[in-house]
This record gives sequence, C-alpha cells and structure tokens, in this order.
Amino acid sequence: MGDYLEYWLYLPTAVDFDKDAFILFRAKYETINKLKLVFEATGSGLRSQQEISISNINKDPIRLKLNNIPYQDITSTSKNIHFSVEYYYFYNIDLTMSDSRIIKINDSPKHSLSHSWILNKEYVCKWGKYWNCKSIKRAKEDIKIYWKHGFLSKRIGYYSSFLHISKKNILIVLPIILFKEFMAKNWMVSIQFWIAIWSGFYCFSEQGNIKRK
Repeated sequence: MGDYLEYWLYLPTAVDFDKDAFILFRAKYETINKLKLVFEATGSGLRSQQEISISNINKDPIRLKLNNIPYQDITSTSKNIHFSVEYYYFYNIDLTMSDSRIIKINDSPKHSLSHSWILNKEYVCKWGKYWNCKSIKRAKEDIKIYWKHGFLSKRIGYYSSFLHISKKNILIVLPIILFKEFMAKNWMVSIQFWIAIWSGFYCFSEQGNIKRK
C-alpha cells in the first residue's frame, strides 16, 4: 500500500482445514499511529466487507482475523460455476503517522484470484467436509517417520552398540523395535491420524501440516 504499508493476505480454500481468513499488516519504514480502511471481497454476486482499524503499526506484523470474509469455495448455478471469492480490494484507506500527519491512500485495484488450488490439490468431500488428500498423506508420513526414526531411537542405538551389547540389552531393545514396527504399519498410522483429528486436540495448519491446537 504505497510507500508506507505492506500486507500479506490469507484467504483459505474449501480444502484447507483452517478456514479463517486473516491479514497481516506492517509498516515499511516509519511507525504508523493508526490505520483505517475497508476490505471488500466479492464473489457469486455477493459482497463481503470488513472495516479495519488498528493502531501502532511498526515493522513487526499485526495479525487480524477477517471474520466477515468467506473462504474460497465453488458455487454453481444451472448455467455457470462461480466462486465465493473472485476478487478483493481495499478502499477508504487513511493513515495517521507518528507526527500526526494524515495520509489518504488511493483505493487499491481489484485483485482477481486465480483459484489454482483446484488444480494443485487433490481433495474429496466426506462427512460434510473437504479433505486435502496431499495434506493427509504428508501427515501420515510424518507419523510413520516418528515411529521409525524418532521414538526411542537413541535408546535403541545405545543398547545395541558394540560396547553395551548383552542378552539383557537385547531383551530391552527387541520389544521396543517390535512396538515401533507395529505403530508404523499403514493401517495403524491411519488409526492414529484419525484419532488425533477427531479428538479435537490436533488440526491442520494453513500450510497443510498437522499441529496441536
């Protein structure tokens, strides 16, 4: 936004697990005492607006949730396919600088969305939700890697080393190895993944990685 402000916008899609839109603002150079503007997104013939007013903007980003803005989804009519968000823009942009100057910035151009997420992601719709197949596959791979190379791997390496090898240590190591192999089986990894998701303790981040809530 001109020479004073920059932003980063996240508009989630129907296949993203975190469907809360948000925006980051930060000052390019000097601190901005106050920012006021209107953010508007349009799609499927509907306009969604959100008034934004934040203070003390410096070089550290400020995160603001866009509660009024829908996530990107496909909508259809008898003749055409549309999207819930097709373009967005900012207007009524006022900045109050640290020296009390008031700067009015021209309305931004309308930014059209490419909707490349439809081509770049594999997804299915089940249980009333869209599930990103690539994110699920990556999360399962992470679980499998943990059991194979993370869980007690250092302990196994210690007890299995030449200096510490003994019948007693073998009896310690063997059950751990069998347990790790069992937990890393594909069907067991699937059970762990869905328990984690449905328990509500874990979810997917904006990047598609599984994380603890």
